[in-house]
Amino acid sequence: MSNIETQNKDICRRKKLIILTAAALILILAIGGIFLYKKNGFGGAAPNNIEEVTEAKKLVYLYMPNLIGHSEEGAVKKLEEVGFYNIKVEYETAPSGLVGTVTRQSIPENATVGTDYEIIIFIGK
Repeated sequence: MSNIETQNKDICRRKKLIILTAAALILILAIGGIFLYKKNGFGGAAPNNIEEVTEAKKLVYLYMPNLIGHSEEGAVKKLEEVGFYNIKVEYETAPSGLVGTVTRQSIPENATVGTDYEIIIFIGK
C-alpha cells in the first residue's frame, strides 16, 4: 500500500469516528430531553396551587410614601398598590384626634426600600 492510500484510510476512519461521536451525542441529548420532559412536563414544573404563584414576588426598590394621617385600610392599600407586600400593623395609644389613623411609620417618607422589607405602620387607638 502506498503512503497516499494509508493517509486516505486514516482520513476515512477519522470521518467515521467523528460521525459516530456526533450521532452518539445527539442520541444522548435526545434521551436526556425526553427524560426531562417526562419528569417536569413541558416548560418545567407547574405550581401545585395558587399560593405558590402569589408567593413569587418581585423585589424592587421604591420610595416610601407618607402614610401619616391615613386610615389603616388606606395606608395598607396605598402600600400594596405601590408594590410593598411585607406590611405589619401595630397599635399604640394616641390622642383622640389620631385614633384609627397612622401616627408613625417604620420607614420614613421618601426613603428607598425594597418591596420585601418589613414595613410597620402604627395606628392610633
